[in-house]
Amino acid sequence: MMVEMAIALVLELEQKIHMVYLTAAQQTTNDVGRKFFRILAEEEESHVKYFERKLTEWKTSGTVVDETLRSLVPPAAVITAQVAHMTKQLDLASCPDLGQDLALLERALAAEKETAAFYQRLVNELPSSDRGLFERFLKIEHGHVAIVQAELDALNRAGYWFDFPEFTLEAE
Repeated sequence: MMVEMAIALVLELEQKIHMVYLTAAQQTTNDVGRKFFRILAEEEESHVKYFERKLTEWKTSGTVVDETLRSLVPPAAVITAQVAHMTKQLDLASCPDLGQDLALLERALAAEKETAAFYQRLVNELPSSDRGLFERFLKIEHGHVAIVQAELDALNRAGYWFDFPEFTLEAE
């Protein structure tokens, strides 16, 4: 696969996942969930803008210059470590639309996994000289998968819901 085609395909995926989060932010009735989805929508929008610039750069010069792109979401390992240390609690009974939020998170997780799998394919198939642009995004997408999975686990009663532990075994 050529770099221009890879960038164009990634751009389509990033636009799709941006819309998943925008829609989810509009559909959830939970303020914390709305903030969560908006943050991820903002993150994905920054990816769209980044790849639009990269596609223009490629079409203009035939090369792309790697530039730093800051993620709003920490790496997957940091998310996993921090989930164990959260201390605020939330009464899930006060959140009437858990089924809807579960469906929104499942849609987001599927989109993130699809995107991460595509980045992995690019990293595996592109020449090493062209991988750098996509390797960084693979790490970012793994962070997105981890954070959406953590929220999904919460709704499935795995112990957390939108960053709030449902219970703790630690002495208060």
